[in-house]
Amino acid sequence: MELVNRIPGQIVRAFEVGATALFLADKQKVYRSGPVVPQLDTESLKAILARDEPVIDVANSVCFLPVRMGLHPVGSLGISGTVLSRQTLEAIATLIAVAMEHARAVEQVGQTEAPARRKSFAPRCSTQSRMRCARRLLPSKLR
Repeated sequence: MELVNRIPGQIVRAFEVGATALFLADKQKVYRSGPVVPQLDTESLKAILARDEPVIDVANSVCFLPVRMGLHPVGSLGISGTVLSRQTLEAIATLIAVAMEHARAVEQVGQTEAPARRKSFAPRCSTQSRMRCARRLLPSKLR
């Protein structure tokens, strides 16, 4: 999912924080933006997922919070450099979860519609050569 790769960078730019790390439990992968910060390590992100509650460390300028789909935690987010309010952090986590769910739904629709489209084109193309069929499906400017 391309969206997941872009989320940490968007957070760094929008909130002017130093670094961001997003851990997704189903992939067991961390997506990062900004400089490597030792406090935003994979183990800390996994611990927040297990703990399922935000941690704001003002002294070290680090914030951690779970990312939930409804009540189910699906990942965690770590932010370094600027301490954001708990409300802002929770809003960010909610927006991440909504964006990820939307992207998954769009992917699923695309995957279920693709075979149906192929089937609808097949009968029309079966009596023609493949080249003629392909040309017919191209926009008129490209023919």
